[in-house]
Amino acid sequence: MMKITASLALLAFTLMGCNQAAEKQSTEKSLENTTTVVTDKNAVTHDKKVSGVKDDAMKWQQAKIKYLNFEGGFYGLITHSGDKLLPLNLDNAFKQDGAVVSIQGEKVENMMTIQQWGKPYKITNIKLIKAGRVKVPVTQ
Repeated sequence: MMKITASLALLAFTLMGCNQAAEKQSTEKSLENTTTVVTDKNAVTHDKKVSGVKDDAMKWQQAKIKYLNFEGGFYGLITHSGDKLLPLNLDNAFKQDGAVVSIQGEKVENMMTIQQWGKPYKITNIKLIKAGRVKVPVTQ
């Protein structure tokens, strides 16, 4: 009985170590090749290459940025087809209520957020088409 317990404990520690190494490697790969390009005040481009994802798999689409003043306030994306997307990594330069952007990215599956609005969305490329208003949240 003692040998079985010791073997199970050793197996559990081994599996946890493998999982941590895989998570570290995944995080390091996701941080590769990130650049931000600012050409003028109306044209800000954020480019990020996601490893393992083909560029043609992620289609460009236009969306309107909307500031929503609930659950602490946040910015959402509403596409032309009416989809509600919750950007997980919207750059501060694009946090403009009413701005129109062209985006490329992917929906994040199996994730819950405190906002409970829209589908979580990881932006890989974004281009400003029309500037919006910088919204300053009102604190009470």
